[in-house]
Amino acid sequence: MGTTSIKPLRSSVWAPRPQIAPRISGTVDSVMRVESNGSKGCYGGFELFYPPGEAGDHFHFSVKVRWKELLHGFESLSAELDWVDALGWASLPDWEETEGWVTLSNHLENPGGASELSVKLLLRWSPTGVVEWKEPTLVPAKAPPPRPIRLGAGSVSLFPRPQSIQDNIERLLRACRRAGDQGIQLLCLPEVALSYAISPQPGDDPYKHSVQVPGPELEPFREVAREYRMATCFSVLEREEELLYNTAVLIDEDGEIAAKYRKVHLAPPGESWAGTTPGHEWVVAPIKTAGARVGMNICMDSSQEESARCVARLGAEICLLPIMGDYRATAHWRPVPHNFDIMRWMMIHQMRAMDNQMYMVVSRNNGVGTGIFAPDGTTLVMDGGGQPIVHADVDLNNLQRVAMTFKEKQWYTRRESVYGVLAGERLPQIDERW
Repeated sequence: MGTTSIKPLRSSVWAPRPQIAPRISGTVDSVMRVESNGSKGCYGGFELFYPPGEAGDHFHFSVKVRWKELLHGFESLSAELDWVDALGWASLPDWEETEGWVTLSNHLENPGGASELSVKLLLRWSPTGVVEWKEPTLVPAKAPPPRPIRLGAGSVSLFPRPQSIQDNIERLLRACRRAGDQGIQLLCLPEVALSYAISPQPGDDPYKHSVQVPGPELEPFREVAREYRMATCFSVLEREEELLYNTAVLIDEDGEIAAKYRKVHLAPPGESWAGTTPGHEWVVAPIKTAGARVGMNICMDSSQEESARCVARLGAEICLLPIMGDYRATAHWRPVPHNFDIMRWMMIHQMRAMDNQMYMVVSRNNGVGTGIFAPDGTTLVMDGGGQPIVHADVDLNNLQRVAMTFKEKQWYTRRESVYGVLAGERLPQIDERW
């Protein structure tokens, strides 16, 4: 397929109504300048129209932009694409800085039924400032190749009850081999998996059951990962000098420790009273299989919606969640064996997956609820208590499209500049004092 740039059929000035229309100058063949008219609601710019091609045709669109003195910075400019007379809208989520300009781009697919492709290049919601656009480029493209990956989530039997870290290592290694025999390529196992359920002794300090990362306890898991070409993740109690962390370790297909994530939200009061220190940053790492970008949360992190949102914001396509349980999955909080509502549990993880448009791979210590949840809000597979390992085959390039790419709309409509209330704005703003 050729890559000759497709010329626009025509261009015009666009605004919802004259009172908020910006001042326009320049042309599509030079620089398209859009300047605020002084209104807080100023909204408008250039609209370009292209031939749509045929249903199923793929294209790549890019445009360069620069701006100054906008009230909300980058949020006060917008590039939107619409398949006229068809159900299909897109933004330009990919960006790269090049010699003082930012290049915005996206891969497009004709949904069928379109009479034209419309591209709006706009200034929005700023009483000040200028946006300049140049070099809009539409070229034919190939359909993205499939990116298949087999995801797995697992638990381990606790009977007989483990007496040592070594007992848990042996159980987890058996689970890893079962997963490898099933062709799983990315496996999530439970929380604090090496120390979980070890019978406590009077006065036991959790630090006693901690390990170093990397350390000898992880070596057999690295060997199994290499043997099966299977990336693996689970959470451990990690020690670093006097500190104790709840740490998720991601071992890649080569047996290397690709990343470790220290739990940000500790479960009160037990973890903090036990002397655990929280982590302070989110981690997303690539693995070779399908070029997948993998983020991690741990248990209590799931109760804070920002946890999944942060790793998604960093580009995670898959979020691995080692977890013991969730107090929200109970109709009434009582510590009794049969007070677990599987429907509430599914709803929690389905919404995390859908809201952030990534696969949630959830591994619960007691098995029940261990499962894989898709970006379209469905449960792909889940353990009801009888399957130690469950898996699902997914294509990371085949996120469900409903009228538009939901993931693009999700991120496009976010306005992070006004989220200060979630980013410390409500904390006491007081100078240091004794």
